[in-house]
Amino acid sequence: MCLAVVTVVLAFGLTSACGGGASTSVSKPARATTKPGPGQPVLTRAEQAFQRGTIAMYQRTLAEMVRKRQFVAGVWHPAEPCWRCGTEIGTVAAMLARETGSKAYLSEAIATFDTTLARHRDPNGSFGPPVTGDHFSTEAEVVTMGTAYLELRALLPSRLRAEWKTDVGAAAEQVEPNLRFYVNGNVNLQETLAMYVAWLVTRNSRYLTDYNGSWAFTLDPGPSWPGYGLQYTRVPTKRFGSNGSGYLAEQAGTGAPGYDPHYTLLQQDYAAELYALSRQARVLRLLNLLFNQVRPGIDPHTMSISYGPGSRHPTGSVALFASPSLPVLAFANRPDLRWLVPRQLKRLTLDFTAYAKTDNFQDQPIGNYVAALVDLDPLEQGSGNRPR
Repeated sequence: MCLAVVTVVLAFGLTSACGGGASTSVSKPARATTKPGPGQPVLTRAEQAFQRGTIAMYQRTLAEMVRKRQFVAGVWHPAEPCWRCGTEIGTVAAMLARETGSKAYLSEAIATFDTTLARHRDPNGSFGPPVTGDHFSTEAEVVTMGTAYLELRALLPSRLRAEWKTDVGAAAEQVEPNLRFYVNGNVNLQETLAMYVAWLVTRNSRYLTDYNGSWAFTLDPGPSWPGYGLQYTRVPTKRFGSNGSGYLAEQAGTGAPGYDPHYTLLQQDYAAELYALSRQARVLRLLNLLFNQVRPGIDPHTMSISYGPGSRHPTGSVALFASPSLPVLAFANRPDLRWLVPRQLKRLTLDFTAYAKTDNFQDQPIGNYVAALVDLDPLEQGSGNRPR
């Protein structure tokens, strides 16, 4: 998934390079006594309220898009030049189908990805244009379509389930050759997420090996890539990084790699989904570092974030803090952040619906926030019972 700058409306807030092998999971505080359904975690009252509110927000947003004919022939926002941005909304529809049982949402999700495959899947399994595939679009679709598959696999007709699984695997194969080249922190982290999603979808152990290798390379690419990887601005002393800060370096043109606040926000979105899916302690640690890096710019009254120029942006900006990093961290191991969660949700409910009403095409942040619901209702069978 990708980030669109939401200008004037507003996004929040490992032992370093862990290599291959399993990662330690994180223990969560005791939950409330609500009785879970089969395979579901028990949610606290605060988590239940957030879950209900987020689902309601998404229902209002999609209803407004459909009412305004911003969903036509399987395409969200047909006038949007970024075709892969609209597929983010297909993942939202998939999540709503899973959470509500609505056949209408299921139909919207299926139409979204069937149309994407028909128009943008290239013969070699990548996604484009161009006809040979675009690396960034391909890794993004592994994440987006793969997440939708995980949300819908119990609801999809068997033919579609088999086809989507094959298509996600074929796209992941096209991402593999790029895993040892450092593009930028956000790109390499999305590649890492894509490999994990591909493993969850296909259960091909090669993708799990790719994931672990890409994780290690993204955080510490070695002497051939000076200045890249995880850079600490405050080295944490707590196990899961809650008192540290840092970023994955970004570089543009001939400039040196460094800190770019805009792309550090995007890095948080990828880390939040990766933690929601994996529950790995090393991912939680990275998420804490990234969030703390941008937290000073978050205004708790408006839930906006202001930031200055960075290594890839000559000027700063004020934007909506729409990142799922906030609720994911708050419900994982950051009780100090929980008071901000309802404030963020209230602002997003207004803003996401406003996007639908004003045709601002802010599909990417709307889609990225799904990670907050994935965290509360894991997509892997039985994963809700894993220690966090």
